[in-house]
Amino acid sequence: MNPASKSGMRIQTVEKEYTSPDEPPQPSWRVLKFGGTSVSTASSWKNIRRIVEESLGCGIRPLLVCSALSGISNLLEETLRHSSGGPGLWDLVRGIEDRHLKLGRELEIEAKWLLAEDLARLLNLLHEARRHDRTPPRVWAEAMATGELLSTRLGAAYLNRVGLGGTWIDARELLVSAREPDSSGPSEDYLSASCHHNPDEALTRGLASVGGPAWITQGFIASNENGETVLLGRGGSDTSAACLASRLEADRLEVWTDVPGVFTTNPNEHDDARLLRTLTHAEAETIAFLGGKVLHPRSLEPLRTREIPLSMGWTRRPEVKGTRVVTRPDTDEVGIKSVISRKKLCLVSMRREPTWQPVSFMSEVASCFGNRGLSMDLVASSPEEIRATIDLSAYPELGDSLDGLIQDLARVCEPELRRDVGSVSLVGTEVGGELPRVAMALEALGDTELHLVSHAANDRSVSYVADADRVDELCGLLHRELVRDREDHPLYSHTWKRLQEEPGGDGGRGFDEIRRAAA
Repeated sequence: MNPASKSGMRIQTVEKEYTSPDEPPQPSWRVLKFGGTSVSTASSWKNIRRIVEESLGCGIRPLLVCSALSGISNLLEETLRHSSGGPGLWDLVRGIEDRHLKLGRELEIEAKWLLAEDLARLLNLLHEARRHDRTPPRVWAEAMATGELLSTRLGAAYLNRVGLGGTWIDARELLVSAREPDSSGPSEDYLSASCHHNPDEALTRGLASVGGPAWITQGFIASNENGETVLLGRGGSDTSAACLASRLEADRLEVWTDVPGVFTTNPNEHDDARLLRTLTHAEAETIAFLGGKVLHPRSLEPLRTREIPLSMGWTRRPEVKGTRVVTRPDTDEVGIKSVISRKKLCLVSMRREPTWQPVSFMSEVASCFGNRGLSMDLVASSPEEIRATIDLSAYPELGDSLDGLIQDLARVCEPELRRDVGSVSLVGTEVGGELPRVAMALEALGDTELHLVSHAANDRSVSYVADADRVDELCGLLHRELVRDREDHPLYSHTWKRLQEEPGGDGGRGFDEIRRAAA
């Protein structure tokens, strides 16, 4: 039976009891998403407890959306990818079990029987995977869901132990995928599904009536119309949380992770990156599209559509005020807000004899990309040449597609493929006004060749493509010259280095004060 149907029976039955026009208003929902590092330690769960208590104290009903423990999804993926060899299946499952039992002991939970059914199912799925040369997408999806199922069972038990009444629910009862008309086949349907996110009053009333006060469910997974498990692809947990926030018409989505928000550049590579206080949904979406790792672009569209604000937080230090993502900015501040880099790009140059106003050149080139299931990322054109990048991280199995693309393009132009390039993008609002400053900064690059410059039509970004080994230098230069040293700028908070060094990280204010301010 379709998991969603089971949930529907349960929720529809309850809904009939709660449709009186005299019914008192229900508390608002708030969706709290916790990433892998945020659910992997007992100390993090103690902070999660505080965060849940804060929502309940404000009269708000929290729904926690949790990822698998850090590293578990990678272990499952590696096992499935090499299902014909390696250590014994039971040893692999036992290793996953031991990791969760250890956390259970730290949380003072008797976890062995709590996790037994999910682990037995995983073992059966791994046996099934080994009967195939390549793991079927259906089996892959259901096996990969195990990580989230296990982590949330532990989380629900912990919330109940500390008196918060955590009600566990299977995300496959909450989210059902919608098959895209242009789907490339079973792989996409099972491993990179999309879900409806329209508000659902029946779901809202049903959940509020059969459990609580706090709910906990899984990120990354959903069901299809046949009741089978599907995955939401890269960034799936953020996407799950955003879809649920939209369906429940939540007052906001909070994303809790190992950093307090979006920075002016990648803090893992530049510890002078500064935390951004506020972004619009459109700016955050652009940062995500162009390589920002904290949020995935698919997670922002449901929030933007329903105008649901997003607050980001640092699970290890919840007192630090993180980035807020809103529909309309607090101020009319324009200009560059973040410098984002990517390295896994290739560049396709397509030339032919120059003609005045060439007819159909762009459409012919676009057809070649479309027929191979590839998208042009950054684009620049002239009468005799079109240049476009392809984001290799979006297409992990590109070999045959790239070779075939070049063969197809050769029929309409002279194509050239350059594989090892990257991009640096300046993101903000009305970034065109900053181009004179950018030009002055670029003078310091010397002989660095820029293969492509792309200025977005919406004026939210301008991108520069260079050889991959020069991207770090270019990113550091532009960040230093255009962003880092603007100490009194109202958009920027502390540097990542300072946030890690200073207790409190935001003027020493306490947890309760900062959480109230974030609201």
